[in-house]
Amino acid sequence: TLETLDKTINTPLRTFDDCIRWAREQFEEYYIYKTKSLLHNFPVDYVDQHGTPFWSGSKRPPTPIQYDVNNPLHLDFVVSGSFLKAYTSGIIESELKPSDYEKHIEYIKNYSSQLTFPEYVPKKVKITTDESVTKEEAPEYTDEDEIKSKNILQRLPSPCHAKSFKMRPLQFEKDNDDNFHIDFIHACANLRASAYGIRTVTRLDSKLIAGKIVPAIVTTTAAVVGFVNLELYKLVCGDKKLEDYRNTFLNLALPFIGQTEPIKPVLRKYANKSFTLWDRIDIKIGDITLKQLLEYFKKEHQIEVDMLAVGSALVYASWTAARSKDRLSKLLSQVVKDITRKPLPPGKYFMLEPTARDLEGKDIEDLPRICYWHS
Repeated sequence: TLETLDKTINTPLRTFDDCIRWAREQFEEYYIYKTKSLLHNFPVDYVDQHGTPFWSGSKRPPTPIQYDVNNPLHLDFVVSGSFLKAYTSGIIESELKPSDYEKHIEYIKNYSSQLTFPEYVPKKVKITTDESVTKEEAPEYTDEDEIKSKNILQRLPSPCHAKSFKMRPLQFEKDNDDNFHIDFIHACANLRASAYGIRTVTRLDSKLIAGKIVPAIVTTTAAVVGFVNLELYKLVCGDKKLEDYRNTFLNLALPFIGQTEPIKPVLRKYANKSFTLWDRIDIKIGDITLKQLLEYFKKEHQIEVDMLAVGSALVYASWTAARSKDRLSKLLSQVVKDITRKPLPPGKYFMLEPTARDLEGKDIEDLPRICYWHS
């Protein structure tokens, strides 16, 4: 979101030609670059770790689509995208098709055919295909992300200096053929269908399908987002009591909307420390050995660690300690790299999943996750 805001406000589109280029960039991005990236990471003959072909069953390999100005579908995408972007950017005053629409089409056709874009450069992107991998292993917000976010925030103008910037929102209207809404959706959908070898549909079919989707989006989804934002406002305001917040249950088919006060998270204890499922243990003593980490927990937290894991990789288990003595003298960051056979997650820390006992031998239930800062 911040990157989009940075690009939109700090490098705004100023002319209709800018909008044509923008539309062509979207064509390259969605129908050439992303397709080639997917095929680079998963070639047509790719097989997974079980020896099963990746492109099998309902999965079809896509085909990159080279822009052809003489293909009506390609031109429709650029024409409708250019007009929509020009209107939202405040470059043109009406979102409807102009009286000299045919001249505009010819101009866009000629101008878009002259534009050139860099060739796709392959790069390896990690895409998880194993459905057994849990969401817990998804990349986390790193320190690098934090620095990047702060830099963008510093570049963004203050509200008083951004008054000259203007954008217009669009309200989707499928029944007005003089706007470009269905034109753009029809072109986008059919281009994607063509890339995957799926039968394309007529503009009327696109219009009917879009008409069925919109009511679902603007009802339950909009209601859920609204209730979530109401709770976010309370968090931003601060100084709120627990009873000021609400859990909301809704079923618009009945219709039924019910709200309840949230309950406090379960408070648990180990040694003389209290915690809930929202807490975590931060360790900021530099990169230490596995043995030093175990001793640190025993001294500082009065607990005996039974198991440590990074995602699904087991780093340490007390019942196999005799067979993994060589790990104890290694830096924990190196142990994690050896076990996972992958570089460390981006950033200065990684998360550890622990199980442990207190010094009296009693199991500690739901011990908080450990945030281990290695640098």
